[in-house]
Amino acid sequence: MRSEFLALLAPEVILPIVERSGMFTVTVKETGADAKLRSLEITGLTDEDIAFTLDYRSSGRLKACFKQLSCYLNVQHDKVNKSCDFVILTRNKGSLIAVVGDMKSNKPRESEVRLQLQNSELFVEYLFSLAKTWHSVKEELSFKRVCVHSGKSMIKKRLTRAKRSSNKEDGKVHFHSVRGRMARIRLNELIE
Repeated sequence: MRSEFLALLAPEVILPIVERSGMFTVTVKETGADAKLRSLEITGLTDEDIAFTLDYRSSGRLKACFKQLSCYLNVQHDKVNKSCDFVILTRNKGSLIAVVGDMKSNKPRESEVRLQLQNSELFVEYLFSLAKTWHSVKEELSFKRVCVHSGKSMIKKRLTRAKRSSNKEDGKVHFHSVRGRMARIRLNELIE
């Protein structure tokens, strides 16, 4: 499945998974001038995982191409071009899972993050449907939405009603607070 999915992606958007001290890691960078969280190292990946960004910034002739998720979409639309900083395709307890994640400085606005991650999830679903159609991938994909931020921890009251389970967890975003401009987090912390 790894090679089939990688064949669909532009090489520019693939985030390299490197081995350091016997552990596979990926580093996601934030280039915004006002970003307080500049770099996030995600550890605990495997050499079979795939990491890529939907927030690639290019210069030169490819700049217009990567300004939006698809050149077929209206660049002025206020929702369809929102995208996340990273996507990691991995296995958890034998199931294929896509971790769609965004990095935020300070305390993130949940509605804004949810929109970015939901739109990114829709785009990854489209990519996965291409892999199933053109590369005979048979697996199902579930999602985990995460936001890693440099603000204070966000603790919410638990809901007393049981929600219907789905592969999208009803749009729930899992927030993880980190410290410093360059932070580190384990992949299993994002998944669990």
